[in-house]
Amino acid sequence: MTCTEGEPGCSGCCNLVNEQEDTRKKVKGRKFIITPVLRKEIMCVELPLIEYYAVYVEDKCKIGLLLQILPNMPSEANHLKRIKNELVLIQPANDPLSQEFIKKLQTTLSDIPIIKVKVPLHKPVTRTQFLWAKQHWPTAFHPNKQYEALLSGNFFTADEYQKIIGFYLESEKISNGGSGCVIVDLKGEVVAKSGNRNIPLGHAVMAA
Repeated sequence: MTCTEGEPGCSGCCNLVNEQEDTRKKVKGRKFIITPVLRKEIMCVELPLIEYYAVYVEDKCKIGLLLQILPNMPSEANHLKRIKNELVLIQPANDPLSQEFIKKLQTTLSDIPIIKVKVPLHKPVTRTQFLWAKQHWPTAFHPNKQYEALLSGNFFTADEYQKIIGFYLESEKISNGGSGCVIVDLKGEVVAKSGNRNIPLGHAVMAA
């Protein structure tokens, strides 16, 4: 980026370049990771598991017959695929199987073992959760592009990243070895900052 003396807005451009250059010099040799502040349900890798009754059907040609007599899956289990290889989900294991279903199963498919399996209780929100979940049971998944960008570190441009690091360095500078805070508006302008700890709780955010 270049500027010529006397051109409108030129000094602002030069200031921006100088600020970015100063930031790069200060961060040399240091590694910064911007961690998004998101709900626990989004940040976690693993999902809670719940036990389900499942039927092991070695002959896949018989799965069609089995599906005709299976009870409906609960609405909160819409994220679960019904079939995984030779296993077919029946229902949550916290409720006993009905005698009616057991009789139908014995009549339709004799000598079919019923087992318990663990499946994800909730639908995966992130790709990381989806990859973890499918190790236990296949699920539906619809990626949220914003979440994925935030979690992968690709949400901010290189210039935005440098600017954020600059805000951090400013808070570090004013903290005097304690805690510092820089509050920025949506336009990227600093609206308040403080490293003052002369308050009961000592939080720089409250001071700012």
